[in-house]
Amino acid sequence: MSVKKRIYIKTVLNSDIRRFSLKPNSKIEDFQLIVQQIYKIPTSYIVDYVDNEGDHITVTNQLEFEEALHVAHTIRPKIIRFNIKLLVTIDKNTLEKSKKLDLINDQNQQIIDCPEPELEQEQKEELEQDQKEGQETEKKKEQEKEKPVQKKKEQKEKKNEKKVIPNTDVPYFNELMSIAEMGFEDLDLVLKLLKKYKGDVQKVVLRLSPLKK
Repeated sequence: MSVKKRIYIKTVLNSDIRRFSLKPNSKIEDFQLIVQQIYKIPTSYIVDYVDNEGDHITVTNQLEFEEALHVAHTIRPKIIRFNIKLLVTIDKNTLEKSKKLDLINDQNQQIIDCPEPELEQEQKEELEQDQKEGQETEKKKEQEKEKPVQKKKEQKEKKNEKKVIPNTDVPYFNELMSIAEMGFEDLDLVLKLLKKYKGDVQKVVLRLSPLKK
């Protein structure tokens, strides 16, 4: 599975910061196992994180852990920080450990000790990809918005074509123009009726009234 599909996790115990990654469908037991391994914690502890609203949320079960991973999908960069708090104070020497971590290659978790610049580069690439996809989505939305506008413009142009002033040599030109000013757009039909009623504007208007939009 691509590393970019994993969720980056930062854990903080006092001033000791560790980073590793988990699959999105990992269990809270996987997380707890890694925490116990990297910090060698011999006592009980609690875990919390800060959500999108700035609230500290304590993680005690699978549902709360899944919610935390969901939050990780919505933040940038995609790193979620878990604060580790011991319930019993222990000697600092107990927490001393090597900064070189072994790689755990099972299907659910992978501890990584990657340099900060490398991690930032992966986040930068992922963010750039998200921005690119976002721009493409916005472009499509704009195009969708423009479609009705373009269609309306074409319809307006089509209507304007019907309103083209004919040559003054056309019979009943003045009558034709006066009826056109009343809002009757189909000048061909108007002219046809004028010829039929021999230029009687009133009769033509009465005939066209039911058709007027």
